[in-house]
Amino acid sequence: MKNYILILLVLCVYSHISFAQSWEKVSGVSPYVNTILVPDNTGKVIVCSDSIQTNILGQTIEFPPGVFQTGYQESNDFCKTFGEVKLRDYSVYDILISQQNPQNWYASVRRLIEGGIAKSTNAGLTWDTDNLKCQSSSQIIKFAQSKLSNVIHGAEINSYKGYKYTDDEFTNCYTLENFVIQARDIKISPYDQNTLYLAGDRSLQHFYVSSDNGKTWSGDVSGLENKRILCIQPSRWNKAVIYVGVDSLDSDRMSHGKGIFQSVDSGKTWKLIAAQGKTVFSISQHPLNDKYMAAACDSGTVLFSGSWGYEWENFSDGLPKEVSISNVIITPWEAQNGAIVLVGTYGNGLYKSKAIITTVEDQISSSLKILNISPLPFIESVTIDFVNELGNTVKITIYDIQGRILEEKILGNIYGGSSFKWLPVNLNSGMYIIKLSNGISTVYKKLIK
Repeated sequence: MKNYILILLVLCVYSHISFAQSWEKVSGVSPYVNTILVPDNTGKVIVCSDSIQTNILGQTIEFPPGVFQTGYQESNDFCKTFGEVKLRDYSVYDILISQQNPQNWYASVRRLIEGGIAKSTNAGLTWDTDNLKCQSSSQIIKFAQSKLSNVIHGAEINSYKGYKYTDDEFTNCYTLENFVIQARDIKISPYDQNTLYLAGDRSLQHFYVSSDNGKTWSGDVSGLENKRILCIQPSRWNKAVIYVGVDSLDSDRMSHGKGIFQSVDSGKTWKLIAAQGKTVFSISQHPLNDKYMAAACDSGTVLFSGSWGYEWENFSDGLPKEVSISNVIITPWEAQNGAIVLVGTYGNGLYKSKAIITTVEDQISSSLKILNISPLPFIESVTIDFVNELGNTVKITIYDIQGRILEEKILGNIYGGSSFKWLPVNLNSGMYIIKLSNGISTVYKKLIK
């Protein structure tokens, strides 16, 4: 009888997971998605897309010379419908909404052989394309701006001076002397608005950090030698943790995916943590619930974590397998459980997920639940109250942010409610992760000392 109940439980779990992996195609945008933006939780979505492919993995990007650029479109109803094309006849690679004046929008655009910056002073209703700023054969591909400054930063490809910035709304675009990099992504730290992260492939270090809003930069590549960085995601749960998507180029300049690398020391050293052999184009973290992360990989693959990046699962059912997933963003939209994700493909448009619930965070069908953690934060000890519905052994593992095991214990023949008390010795203040597993269900939670 007990085995029968266990089989039913497993079927329930996997049935629920299969449902959670469903994706639906969103109509109304062009097939090659450059960028997805979700500026707030009101249902607004901005999708920049083209009708023809650009080889975004080339060492030097060859942009299509024809008039296949199709601008961007907006949805105001959670992707149910999209409005008319704006900035038609331009490729749009990123849009920045000013932190100081939300009516001012800036778009990184390209037409034929020249790129530039277009400006709107009415939140994208109309654009000034007669006076494009900072025109160049190279191309700014990502923007970043601190909430504390009017300086706008740009990551630029097809340039050995790939870090650009402006303090006058792109009347002038400035570079730093002797700073050589072809940059592919730039991000602001969620913890310190004066800290920026810049990454690319044409430089000595590849990954750079600035703690003074871009005035000076320092870098290191320990663990990333002979690789290039395609995307950056600074962690929202720990200021020292950063994630990057990595590939490398062979002697024929062909791209080979290398996966997701993590640094737990603010970019000084790096290690592979997931997606080995995959080309990771984009990494996203939930803007409100930082345990959720997603990564856009090649060959129709989306990886998802419900455990602050400690474990990743493939959630790709319903996505086209023949095209790359070029963009991913976890929305702030309310979901009864899990998270709603948008992905852009490079060849088959936009997809929207149903609420994704991972096996490690599925509290609806889970046979293992953490009921309470107290005190939190703790000083000398912390007690974890949990329920195991299977009556089998429960394995408890506690990690530091570097993934090192600090405590591991097996509790046998637990049925129903139980508790585990952790009494660490000489433990520094900070964040730790506790993992409970009974062989069927796994649950992660944060511990704060």
